[in-house]
Amino acid sequence: MKQEESFTVTIKRKEGESFQCKIDFADDDGEPSSGKTLPGEFRKLSDNWTTTCVSFFEVVPFLSDIGYFYADRDFEQKTQDFLGEHGTLKSSEQEDGLTVQQYDVPFRELELFSKTLGKISQLLKTAETLKRSALGSLVSEYEAFWVELLAILARVRPTAFLGDEFVVTEAELTDYDSIEELRYAKLQQALDDILHGKSHIEVLDFIGKKFGGNLLSDKKLISEFVEVCQRRHLITHAGAKVNKRYLRICLDAGCDVETLPKLGENVTISRKYLRRATARIYQVGFFSLHLLWQKLLRDTEGSDSAVLNASHTFLENDLTKMARRISKFSLERKSNRPHNVVHAYLIINQAQTYAFDKSLEDRERIEGVEKCLSQRDWSMKSALVELVLACLRREYEGIDDKVVAAATVGEQSLQYPDVFTWNVFREARDNSTFIDGVTRAFGSVVSLDANRSIALSNPDT
Repeated sequence: MKQEESFTVTIKRKEGESFQCKIDFADDDGEPSSGKTLPGEFRKLSDNWTTTCVSFFEVVPFLSDIGYFYADRDFEQKTQDFLGEHGTLKSSEQEDGLTVQQYDVPFRELELFSKTLGKISQLLKTAETLKRSALGSLVSEYEAFWVELLAILARVRPTAFLGDEFVVTEAELTDYDSIEELRYAKLQQALDDILHGKSHIEVLDFIGKKFGGNLLSDKKLISEFVEVCQRRHLITHAGAKVNKRYLRICLDAGCDVETLPKLGENVTISRKYLRRATARIYQVGFFSLHLLWQKLLRDTEGSDSAVLNASHTFLENDLTKMARRISKFSLERKSNRPHNVVHAYLIINQAQTYAFDKSLEDRERIEGVEKCLSQRDWSMKSALVELVLACLRREYEGIDDKVVAAATVGEQSLQYPDVFTWNVFREARDNSTFIDGVTRAFGSVVSLDANRSIALSNPDT
């Protein structure tokens, strides 16, 4: 009898000093990792890029808000302490829970009070600077993403960057031990020249033409992408002040003049702007990667599977609009559209972007779910898909029997981890009838914390 699969967790702790946690998995059977093949490399880069995007949606605004929170709290405490020590209370009134107090403060204390406020303003400035720095980091991550993507493309078709022949000088012959080593160096130089010698748009145009695709077809997305890159340039090189170069490049890219800051204004990075910038930068990189993946390897199913995984990651993080955009990207591909299991799950994920979008009214949510599901004939659905559709539609009567059937009937069966990791079951897990079915199917249920952060839900992203 085969021993049940498991992993080992080792914990080392020293009270008040350190805590270590190590996870060990059993040795595998020597199968190559997915990243060792070209499709695997595309898949790995796709997953990593999605993880980067989610971190910018979650972490950076959170850190900025912490700065504002502490500045606000510090301001309140220091003001009260100062007035208590140096001021005289003149009046105190309360109305609808609001307390209004007035103090007399000797004029000689003005400089001290200003100094106190100045320290707080430094904290506020730091929080604002963090968001400006985040925009620069975001674009830098995009550039690092292209370093990896170009390296993959060069392995697929090196002649696209070197040509069938390349010139070798006598000096170069003495610097390298083999033609292959020299060829690799030439290739790396060619990739560096592309990344450092061309603008972001020129890179997209150049690569699209080299590999027979159009990476600039979404004019609105590209114009917003250009504005983000140019705003980063203003902050980095022009003191955040709008100049003629910024306006010219943005207008040439198709930006609406009414949406742009005016000449001479200082640009700011609000939380809303940073979220939208993250979305646009991510989309340009993600769509470019998958268009090239499909074009070069003819691996539409592998690409679709990676898109499916990315859409689920966004759903788990309550980024429903991002999940909707990338699901739509794969579902609306005009050619080579296999109606397979991945296609079905892409539609289900797209439907979830409406089912769990907290900005929608019930009617909009229901209509959105049904419109997505109408893209496919579900009459021959499996027991597992029947369960999923019932959860999407919040049809919980008799759901326990559907859980048991999904776990026991058909080749595509429900597995125990799916119950707690598939986003489509997020609300069903709070339904007692659903949990009864899980208990019948698997024997026991581990209680999980159902609390989820909803701070990411933002209709303007």
